[in-house]
Amino acid sequence: MFYESYEKIGQWRIAKLLREFLSSPWFIALTCFVMVFSNLFSLELLAFYYFLFAILLIVLFAEDLRGIVPIVPCAYMCISERNNPSWYPETSAFYDPAFKVQMIFIIAVISLLICGRLVSKLFTGERRLPRLTFGFSALGLSFLTAGLFSPYYSAKSVYFGFVEIIALSLFYFLFFYSVDWENLDKRYIFYVLTFVGLGILIEIIGIYFRLFLTNDFSEQVFRRGNLYTGWGMYNNIGCAVAMCLPGPLFLAVKEKKYGWCYLLCAFAILAALILTQSRGSILFGGIVFLAGIVLMFVFSDKKQRIRYLIICACFAVFAAVFCAIFWEKLFKLFESLPLDDFFNSNGRAEIYKGGLKQFTGHPVFGVGFYGIEELNVFLWGHLPEGAFLPARYHDTYVQLLASGGIFALACYIFHRAETMIVFFRRPSREKIFLFLSVAALILTSIVDCHFFNFGPGLIYGILLVFAEKTCFERNLPAESSVRGN
Repeated sequence: MFYESYEKIGQWRIAKLLREFLSSPWFIALTCFVMVFSNLFSLELLAFYYFLFAILLIVLFAEDLRGIVPIVPCAYMCISERNNPSWYPETSAFYDPAFKVQMIFIIAVISLLICGRLVSKLFTGERRLPRLTFGFSALGLSFLTAGLFSPYYSAKSVYFGFVEIIALSLFYFLFFYSVDWENLDKRYIFYVLTFVGLGILIEIIGIYFRLFLTNDFSEQVFRRGNLYTGWGMYNNIGCAVAMCLPGPLFLAVKEKKYGWCYLLCAFAILAALILTQSRGSILFGGIVFLAGIVLMFVFSDKKQRIRYLIICACFAVFAAVFCAIFWEKLFKLFESLPLDDFFNSNGRAEIYKGGLKQFTGHPVFGVGFYGIEELNVFLWGHLPEGAFLPARYHDTYVQLLASGGIFALACYIFHRAETMIVFFRRPSREKIFLFLSVAALILTSIVDCHFFNFGPGLIYGILLVFAEKTCFERNLPAESSVRGN
């Protein structure tokens, strides 16, 4: 840290205020604001320069790298629909030469800054291996060997497997060694989930506003397939929203004075989940939300319970009246969501059958990550030819069996067993709510490919390291300042 080498500078009032801000919820809120601003107005380059400047300040002046935690999901979710590099290769800013050069510069400088800070922390901080090291190692090995001895095994499949395990584990290992866990308020990650969830809500409103301006609402049937943004379509957005739901519910328990505000935030994020019109996310995210509500009442004191019961009752009445008044408009808005046939697989059954058939042909190591291209059962359109991101089987377990065989499934079970030990050995309120957030990813991945998408994987690793490091003898109580000073 810069101020550690120059102690006089570290004692300056401006340096102290800067450290406090970078470790506070206000910095999380600002970062989420930049995410939303970039997403709505296609200002990704400006956003990434902000991330670069923020990380520079964190590395030089902050006590640890906790300030990078909110930057990770925000950097992923700041991409606008107009600049999605996969959907608009001809017009996306990511293919502009000047944009590319600047992005390479930004990523290179950020990498050097983080690596330098990490090296300095390794000499003075934690040196033991994290608890999930062997599970992640086994899972990564299964990804690298996926398709071995099959005709579909290729360098491209190995490279994708490498990128996949990096996305899942990179920030788990980074923050394990670079955060001052003994002086970190346990509420920090829940502030991140709450503000990110509210940010996604605003992005969803922006999507609907864009569709209103383009007259999509004037069509006879509103199509939920038009609900997409630069970092994903409605299913991807729904998964991210579902993972954020436990954040404000935990804060409703811990914040005695303003807990009601966080409960209202939870209902707002729940509304965002419904607006995504993603069946799997609504189903499993709803289960996570209900579980979180029950836990909120269990862990709250008597005064909080009465207050929250009144708020929940008022919300239920408001929702019923709102639906009754605007029933026709809501019916048109959600008409393409097959509520009358909610459990229709929408073509997934064919993919599952094809994937299991491929598994029986190559049971040990599967057919790799690109063997699915031989099935020719895609009902949602083919990916661009030569695309790095392969089509997936829309189910974690079919994906593991088809792509990596019994070996991949066994490694995943080993990894999952390790994570369950982390969550339920010496359980705490923080761990239980973090488990709900991870459960949202695991459950929605039963009917989709979220576990094998890079964005959710980045958040997944962060949640796991916070769950592992949440219990410390000298950890500040949740009622103390989040600044950790």
